[in-house]
Amino acid sequence: MERSGIIGSRTTSLLRWRAGGRGFTLLEMLVVISVISILLSILVPTLGRVRRQAYRIHSQNNMAQIVDVLHLYSMDNSDRFPSSVASNGLDSDLTWSEPTKLIALDDLGPRIHRSVSGYLSDYLEKADTMFCPSSPRPFKFLQKAWEAGDKWDNRENGKSLDPLLGTYCLFWNYRGYLPDKKSPFVGPENGSGGGRQSSLVVSDMLVTNYHRLDDWTFLGSCEALPDSSVTNPTPLCSSYWNRSADVEQIGTRFSGAFLDGHVSSFSITETIPMQVSNRWDGGTPFPPELPPLGTFLIPKEGLR
Repeated sequence: MERSGIIGSRTTSLLRWRAGGRGFTLLEMLVVISVISILLSILVPTLGRVRRQAYRIHSQNNMAQIVDVLHLYSMDNSDRFPSSVASNGLDSDLTWSEPTKLIALDDLGPRIHRSVSGYLSDYLEKADTMFCPSSPRPFKFLQKAWEAGDKWDNRENGKSLDPLLGTYCLFWNYRGYLPDKKSPFVGPENGSGGGRQSSLVVSDMLVTNYHRLDDWTFLGSCEALPDSSVTNPTPLCSSYWNRSADVEQIGTRFSGAFLDGHVSSFSITETIPMQVSNRWDGGTPFPPELPPLGTFLIPKEGLR
């Protein structure tokens, strides 16, 4: 009897202890929730920055690979880079279009192929290398278009020989107009460089006064911008970020790759405007009364 009484007393005490430590008070719950909220407010922006930095590194690796592929092409083609597909017309009537072109509208122009992949698909199988990972959404037609090359025909658009715009600016054998210098921009023509050629090969898309934005006060980019909106993709164009004025206040860093293979980052204050030219030599921009093709902001580094 005495032993059972002792056991019963211990059991009662244990139950009372468990009952007393069973849950949290309301105050304790509020404290825990507050701590979790504070931690999330610290961690979420940090994770966002880490993710953006990872995308930027991935994008810079893409650019470096594009430069490598161009040099491989040039080694097989007498040190010459491919023709730019961002041109239309022939001889003195040739005009230029956006340097983001991956596939031209038609097969006219001083080129063998109307698609970038027509030149480079033997050296680059995965189209993802030609696409900025920071872009708001993947472009669902990208790999199919890369594999189709000059024969690309997007059935969702209902037309034949469709063009295609990407998320990088491709500057090899490209001509543009630099209004600040009142002179042409001359993209690299070969792996050796020199002369009037810029050493800038590829950069992030960074554009104002674009026909898909219709406003000088907006900036479009493949890199995520603070307080930005998304311009949705179309069958012909990838999606990108856009935001309103005060572009010089944007702290986002952008990237460009150069002939020697190095990739560097730059801010908007370290860019110079380049307009799409309506002459083969890049000597003049399109007249302002025509639909704007955009003013592209390119890094000053590498300019002659």
